[in-house]
Amino acid sequence: EGVLTQTGRHNKRACPLRPLMVMWLVVAMALFRTTSIANVFQRLLRWSADPRLGRRPVTVEALCHARDRLGVLPLKLLHRDIVARVLAPVPATFCGLRLWAIDGSEFTVPDTPANLATFGKHYSDRGPAAYPQLRGVMLTALVTHQIHDACFVPTKVSERIPVPYLMRSLGRQDLLMVDRGLSSFALLLDCQKRETNFIVR
Repeated sequence: EGVLTQTGRHNKRACPLRPLMVMWLVVAMALFRTTSIANVFQRLLRWSADPRLGRRPVTVEALCHARDRLGVLPLKLLHRDIVARVLAPVPATFCGLRLWAIDGSEFTVPDTPANLATFGKHYSDRGPAAYPQLRGVMLTALVTHQIHDACFVPTKVSERIPVPYLMRSLGRQDLLMVDRGLSSFALLLDCQKRETNFIVR
């Protein structure tokens, strides 16, 4: 509720698909990844106390429009709030330093014209991939495996581009272990300015 108030995403009209319900839907979609969006929403209906939601069927299109109205910003702020308040502090396990790594991974997204235009597909000599993909670059605590910060970019964008945005979470009590594909002079200079320790292949 606080994040919705902060971002001004509360509904101005009487719509059963309230922003709070839509936020729960997005979280539940991550928990029930093998279930369709419509079936995930049906699970939420069983848990909801709002009688308006059971009066008529909610279409998949209505769920998509509700997610578009909500936008990305409330979920981004919710993640930061959870990381700051709920996740356990990262312990210093190596010579009094906290261990961190930055690495990327690719995620398949729905095959829509908008996703294709934004994120792109991989191409090979056998043709294009079946689905568009986006690249996520994440700052991960090596001891707890918790993701503390992340950036998502089109699949054709280098993993090095989002790295400066992830460096904002590091300081002098940290040791960043850098994969050889991510190392650059700019990154090491940034570590020096932040007094962040680093190990580079």
